[in-house]
Amino acid sequence: MAFDRDELVEKLADALADNPGCTMKELAEAVGISKASLHRIYTNKANICQLLVEKERQVLADVSAVLKRENSDWLDDLQDIIGLFADNGPFVRCMGRETLPVQVTEAEWDAFDQELTAFFRKGREAGLLQGDFSSTDMNDIFFGLITGLIESMGMRKSSPGAVKRIVYEALLGGIYRPLTIRQ
Repeated sequence: MAFDRDELVEKLADALADNPGCTMKELAEAVGISKASLHRIYTNKANICQLLVEKERQVLADVSAVLKRENSDWLDDLQDIIGLFADNGPFVRCMGRETLPVQVTEAEWDAFDQELTAFFRKGREAGLLQGDFSSTDMNDIFFGLITGLIESMGMRKSSPGAVKRIVYEALLGGIYRPLTIRQ
């Protein structure tokens, strides 16, 4: 049976996000290959988890590269960041799953979190973000929104394009241009 390894890894990520405690047999069933084939390709679940962590690290590195751009358009960068998360939804779904045997380290996550918070601080300093939110709050709002929609995308099988549109419009409607709350 021929298969695309990138597609296989994404399916494995989704399967582990849905059921972190699943066995190799359950993983094989979830991705549509035999248990023997899965063992032949990845040997064991720890190897699969290690591969997923490398994919997660790559997503964080790609987002970090956008966060560090000099003299770029903040709103374009925001769209690029949203796109990187949405286009890598299966790996984003696995981030922070404490039940997986291998994870991005807390130090790696803290460094990324500081970069993302600094990005939102730049948006605030440029006058692009408004409202009574600190940069840390905006970081939390953004990450909660993007990861929540990606999780929902996994359950509903909606497209990354829908996630990109919803997150961007939600941020622009609520943080970029604060909405008036009726009394």
